[in-house]
Amino acid sequence: MRGRNVLLLALTGVTAFGGLGLAGCKEEPPPPPPPPPPPPPPPPAPEPIDIQGLLSEMDADARIVFPQSVAPVDADLGRAVVEFAEAFLSGDDSEARAMLDLTGQAVLDRLLVTGGWYDATDNLEAVQVIELREFGTGQGGSVTYAYQTPGSAYTLSWNAEPGPGGALAFSGVDSSKEERPRASDFGDAEYESPAGGSADATGALEESPLLLYISMEASSILMQDLVGMTMTPEAIFEQAKALIPAEELADAQDMFEEGKAADANGETLNASQVRGLVDAMTLQIQMQLAALPAGPDGAPAVTQDDIIGALAQAMSMSKDEVQDLYNGG
Repeated sequence: MRGRNVLLLALTGVTAFGGLGLAGCKEEPPPPPPPPPPPPPPPPAPEPIDIQGLLSEMDADARIVFPQSVAPVDADLGRAVVEFAEAFLSGDDSEARAMLDLTGQAVLDRLLVTGGWYDATDNLEAVQVIELREFGTGQGGSVTYAYQTPGSAYTLSWNAEPGPGGALAFSGVDSSKEERPRASDFGDAEYESPAGGSADATGALEESPLLLYISMEASSILMQDLVGMTMTPEAIFEQAKALIPAEELADAQDMFEEGKAADANGETLNASQVRGLVDAMTLQIQMQLAALPAGPDGAPAVTQDDIIGALAQAMSMSKDEVQDLYNGG
């Protein structure tokens, strides 16, 4: 109320002072000026690019699925998203290198030495753009792809931002480890994972406590074996307290314990789950290791054989048994 009262007093004082100044003046006050014209309407929002036209113009790989519903406004971003998908589908490491940031290039170097690049790309059947968000005009954006392999699909997410030369550079970001039977399932809002035991599960971490448990155990084994870092599942949950809402974290911990109990009861992952988990971890673990400082012997590397070995330990199976599951059971 104080501010309102001060304003009223000020206005009253001005009015009174003005009245004194005009005392005895008999001229009519000038008419008020006409109101200013209304502001022009805002320009219409820019329309998203025509994806089919872009794919035709680029003569893009027919195995790329890019729905119009996620089309960007920035044609350069759309073009880069297509080119990056093509690099994976063709296994063209030179093209991929040209589009990766420095960290991604280091990861690619290791994948080429270990053969992980070919393991990850030789089996690709299709790549679908699931989500695409723009950071602003000419500022790039973020994209999530679903990668289709025989019998299963997984996702990887990337930021695409202007690099030193102005071209968009892709950098890996945290991705879901969920696996679904088809890449198109990730773009289906009505998709539901079928219920059932480990033999029927699709491999989605959110739906399979056993898969969550095995994946976390295998990741802990890999970190210990490759870089000597003790990162138990319990430590992972502790670190996650600052990132995940308490209720969601509690649900994940409950699922982990369910998976641990299922493992103790002799349940195991099926071939589709093992294959999807190995393919996803091949790239994701490499990206995590790339962020670690290099030791005296150079930066650590992980191979598909390392991942299968870690899964074998986590599943209390031999490497040959896990390899057979990866190959289709």
